[in-house]
Amino acid sequence: MSPSAAHIADIDNDGSAEIVVVSCQFGGTPSPTVQVIRDKEDRWIQARRIWNQHTYHVTNVREDGTIPQFEPPSWKNLNTYRTNSQIENGGLCKPPIPG
Repeated sequence: MSPSAAHIADIDNDGSAEIVVVSCQFGGTPSPTVQVIRDKEDRWIQARRIWNQHTYHVTNVREDGTIPQFEPPSWKNLNTYRTNSQIENGGLCKPPIPG
């Protein structure tokens, strides 16, 4: 059994999102507990640099890591839960044009 969770954030502050996978393997050969998957050319869309908890949602933490005293309801304002938001002035996530 290997429970795991994946999160999207810009963990190295390079302007491109990374996928962080946290896993735990019980029995057998131990597996890495944290893996980071990224595009080697940093072509993935921009993302916030923070993912502060398992039940993360955009309105429960500010970019600087502070927690708002009164949290705006993410489901009303952004219709999101456990998803990251595109940062201001972020580009569109489009594949390169072939050729």
